Amino acid sequence: MKKSLLIITSLLMTQFLFAQQATLTGMVQDSEQSPVPFATVSLIHLPDSILVTGTTTELDGSFFLSSQISGDHVIKFSAIGFQDRFSDSFVCTGQGLDKDFGTTTLNFSNTELDEVSLTSWRPRVEVENGTMVVRVENTAMAAGAS
Repeated sequence: MKKSLLIITSLLMTQFLFAQQATLTGMVQDSEQSPVPFATVSLIHLPDSILVTGTTTELDGSFFLSSQISGDHVIKFSAIGFQDRFSDSFVCTGQGLDKDFGTTTLNFSNTELDEVSLTSWRPRVEVENGTMVVRVENTAMAAGAS
């Protein structure tokens, strides 16, 4: 039992042995060169597109991401009102990775919504001045009434 537990544990730990510490930094701005605060920066493993980790940009648009990674990855930049943007793929092997992505520009999204329709619901039973009032208009109870 101890031997099989040791084998399983060692197999699970090999991924951590091959993973290296990566430090990723950069800036996110809009097409008018203004910083985009609180944009989402996601580290995605390729080819299966699994989210490894993520962060948000600071008020000045800067981000700092640190994680144990190995293999091919991309970074996805996204923010409300902007089109998503992906970095070029990069590989982390052996020595770890310190990569500055420089300034990434997000383009404004031109998505417009159609009209908005609001409907409300009025309760059928209400209490007014200490009495219970039942409203039957537009219900099955009002059918056949004249």
